[in-house]
Amino acid sequence: MAFAASTVWAANGTGGTPSAAQVRKEVRRAVEAHRAQERDDIRREEAEVGRRLTPAERAELREQIRYQWLLPSKAPMSSRMGDALGSAGPVPSTAPEARHLAP
Repeated sequence: MAFAASTVWAANGTGGTPSAAQVRKEVRRAVEAHRAQERDDIRREEAEVGRRLTPAERAELREQIRYQWLLPSKAPMSSRMGDALGSAGPVPSTAPEARHLAP
C-alpha cells in the first residue's frame, strides 16, 4: 500500500518521501474506495439474486427453523446432527435387523 502511494506522489511530481499525514490520507482514500466497491458488488449480487428479506420475514424464517429443530424425530440424534452439518453420506443403521452376521 505504501509503495503504491509513493508511486502516486512520484507521478504527481511532489518528489521526496511523503509525510505521515499524507500517507494516512492516501490510505484512508484507498480503504474508502475499496469499501465503496464492495458495497456496490453486494448490491449488484443482491439485485441479480433477488432481494433482501425484511426483518419480519427473517423473524418468521428463524421461527420456522426453530420449530423444525424442536419437532421430535424418529431418526437417531446422530442422524439429525449429520443432516444439520450437511453430511452427504448415509448413516449406518444400528437396528438389530440391519446387522446380519455371517454364520
